[in-house]
Amino acid sequence: MTKHVPDLTTRNCRKCGNSQMVSLTRQRDFLSVKSVFKCPKCAHKVVLASKITGRQGGGALGVSLAVGGLATLMLSYILWGHQNEYSAIEAIKTLFLFVLFTSPIWWDLFQIQRYPVTGKREKVSTDRHNEADPQLQDPLQKGISILDGINASKGFFGILIAVTLFLGIAALIGWINFTYFDDNLFG
Repeated sequence: MTKHVPDLTTRNCRKCGNSQMVSLTRQRDFLSVKSVFKCPKCAHKVVLASKITGRQGGGALGVSLAVGGLATLMLSYILWGHQNEYSAIEAIKTLFLFVLFTSPIWWDLFQIQRYPVTGKREKVSTDRHNEADPQLQDPLQKGISILDGINASKGFFGILIAVTLFLGIAALIGWINFTYFDDNLFG
């Protein structure tokens, strides 16, 4: 489980060019954890999405991307996909829906790219994690912490696997209902 101590990476400040912009705190957002970075030279502050370094972080971005993609597919099928083929206009509409549903993710990724990582700082004594924090005892907050610790591809494929399993179980129940109970199992 990822503890919510400040991010130990340093970033480049876009306002003054200082390469020692540090994270002061990490705060929980709706589905992720965001770091608040402040430049010690010009006091410029920015809130960035969960760290994405190598194979760790960004799980919430992957989950959001999967949910946005699935919502796009379902809505485009409902609106114009049931006619067995997509025209060029319908493909453009689907692309527009995808961009609309996933725009917060693209904005977070854009912000992360605008403030590149320049190194790491040493952990100080004020960066301790408070285990007695009542907010960390909440199961939802623990889940967000776990999601913060996985990488984006695991979050993306985890949602796709969960949806596939859910639909597979629903199809199996429907098949059993129609095959063995003549559609009388549920009324």
